[in-house]
Amino acid sequence: MYNVTLSYRKDHTNTVLNSSVFGSNIGLVIKNGLNKTNHLYLKNDNAKPIEALLAVVPYNNSAPVPGGCNMEFNTKIAPYAKVQIVHNSMIVVDIQPASMPFNGNKEPICEKNPVNHDVYQININGTDSVTYFMVMKSVFSKGYIEKYGRKVPSSNVLSPMRRVFAAYIGYGFVYVAVARYKNFSTAYVPAVSYGCNPQLHDNFCEILFKPVYNVIFAICFIIGYCNFRWIPILFAGTVTSFVIATIFTSIHSEESNTWISISIGIVLTLLWICFSTSEPAIVKPTLSWAQGLFLACLVYHFIPGIFQILFWLIFVSLIIIFYYALYDVSCSLGQAMYSTTMIILPLDHFFKKHLIYIIINVVRRIAVPGFEKADTTSGLDILLMLLWLVLVVYRTCSYKNPEE
Repeated sequence: MYNVTLSYRKDHTNTVLNSSVFGSNIGLVIKNGLNKTNHLYLKNDNAKPIEALLAVVPYNNSAPVPGGCNMEFNTKIAPYAKVQIVHNSMIVVDIQPASMPFNGNKEPICEKNPVNHDVYQININGTDSVTYFMVMKSVFSKGYIEKYGRKVPSSNVLSPMRRVFAAYIGYGFVYVAVARYKNFSTAYVPAVSYGCNPQLHDNFCEILFKPVYNVIFAICFIIGYCNFRWIPILFAGTVTSFVIATIFTSIHSEESNTWISISIGIVLTLLWICFSTSEPAIVKPTLSWAQGLFLACLVYHFIPGIFQILFWLIFVSLIIIFYYALYDVSCSLGQAMYSTTMIILPLDHFFKKHLIYIIINVVRRIAVPGFEKADTTSGLDILLMLLWLVLVVYRTCSYKNPEE
């Protein structure tokens, strides 16, 4: 959460020059020699003591040099990553190319560089410092990275040294790159992001983990479990308010705007309920459109690649296909889908998964410039999705028409 300075020279710890780096999750490369003592200098300019982890990772001269072909960062060799949060919706991770091994050379070799780079994403299940340091102690091992990390492919429209991820506020991820040359590999300094900047927005990182949200999710679970008949209308209205809230927070990132937009959504929900009560003929078509939208969001989340071109055409086409395909079973399926979702979302919140972002990411795709380049894979728990599917099938088959 706090930044420090790491430097080759003691007199450069007060400034960010080509011999020092300022930030969190930082590192430097030392080329060792016989009968030679090397020093690095660390300085904390914060107003209070902070916890820190110091790791010294040795490699031999046959290993590639992480960040050895740096052209953009401050230090000559940059074994660390730079992490930026854009529009509170995207996390941009940049690294610098690795060079060939030193092998006795004084300088890194970058001409016709055959070094390959892989980037991995690792989930941090917790926001406390104990969990953070426990994970960080492990991610310096290539074996741990490959076993527990998700390899993130490079994009055709981005630099191979850049990865863009969807931001999941309050959920921690480690981003670590591995450079490979022949049979040798080295890991970059792991970078971490919780999808927010706590120094700029107080408590914004905990927006979904406050006690009031625990109460809201508990109420959702009870309503979904009881499977009330008015759930589809309520859920559709809630989704409307959540979409409006997400658009506001994506642009302004202010909690006050969130509550204003949710209030607007609640008013729209009440109006919808009153209108559907007086005009029941609109309920079935409305549910069909809502189901089509929800299922199109599911497709976008799991197969985002098909939306890279002609987003609107494909997305609207999916909605129309689902609308006509499910029109005859819209009442039973809608009741099952929405009641089951209201059961699963609290479980998703409790286990700190990311199902709630299925709809949010579609809104971001529409409202946030450049979000189409973001990797939206969020480590969704497949067990929760299977549970959701089983409950939907069960409740759809056991649905009874109120007229019976």
